[in-house]
Amino acid sequence: FSLSLTPGIFGARLGEIEAYVPAPTPGSGLASTAAPEKLAWMKNQYREALDRAKQENKLVLVDFTGYACTNCHWMRANMFPRPEIAAAMKDFVLVELYTDGTDSASEENQKLQDQKFSTVSLPYYALMDADEKVIATLGSTTNAEEFLTFLKMRPAS
Repeated sequence: FSLSLTPGIFGARLGEIEAYVPAPTPGSGLASTAAPEKLAWMKNQYREALDRAKQENKLVLVDFTGYACTNCHWMRANMFPRPEIAAAMKDFVLVELYTDGTDSASEENQKLQDQKFSTVSLPYYALMDADEKVIATLGSTTNAEEFLTFLKMRPAS
């Protein structure tokens, strides 16, 4: 098992197992410095994301996520980096709302998810406009086509 993790030390992708391995911290270890382009996520900044979406005339992709959520880590490691998914996500203001922390932001995020979407499951994704109108929602999925179809949803005219 240890040998199977060795490529990860040098920055290689580990596939499915990445959901169980802590994310590397920038500048630590022997990880490659030529990492793929990262998506610009706002963390626990729901109102700021809505304001930015209004300024940039974009939709918001809300990612209700968790620090200890294995499925959330899987999505970050295996779904978001896919070229077609990453390209589609660049069209949104991206905001991660952590719901499993012990801080007040996590409590507020969980309350928002429960009240607005009647669920506390993780991960949970919502496409919204800047006025908080929900366009589409999606729970956990490992199907790239399903996630891409979700990302291509737009408001009805």
